[in-house]
Amino acid sequence: MGIASYYTSDYYMAKTCLKATIVLEEDKNRQFYACFFLSHIYKQLCNNEKACRYLAQPFVLCKNNYHKSIAYHQHARVADTIGELDGAIESFKISIAHFLQHLSHTEADVMAGVVKNEELGNIYFNVAITLCKFKNKDWDMIDKYKKMSALCG
Repeated sequence: MGIASYYTSDYYMAKTCLKATIVLEEDKNRQFYACFFLSHIYKQLCNNEKACRYLAQPFVLCKNNYHKSIAYHQHARVADTIGELDGAIESFKISIAHFLQHLSHTEADVMAGVVKNEELGNIYFNVAITLCKFKNKDWDMIDKYKKMSALCG
């Protein structure tokens, strides 16, 4: 119900249902997604403090590397939005590491063109975009992440 309310932009109902899910639900995956959606709601409502708080909770609830990757990716996007670029880059890198563990690959595999995964490519692209926001741009690093993004598909 909370997720359906989120998609219909009924944020009051969504917040109510998702907060109840966190308290009442025993399944860690459902708690994870409730926190994830609450973070998105608060981001939409421009309450970055609560968005970060709810986004921090999934790190404890993550059961596998894929969910950890999602949590760190979303944390990075929130950090980027509020201007914490160093924190965003660090979270993006951790997200990539967990995603590669999930896929049982390495960055060398990505550079060799073995890994074809659009979702991973999007994370690499987000790193490149965030690096472009730095005052002193590291063009070699930006090019590296753009290339890795392209190689992923």
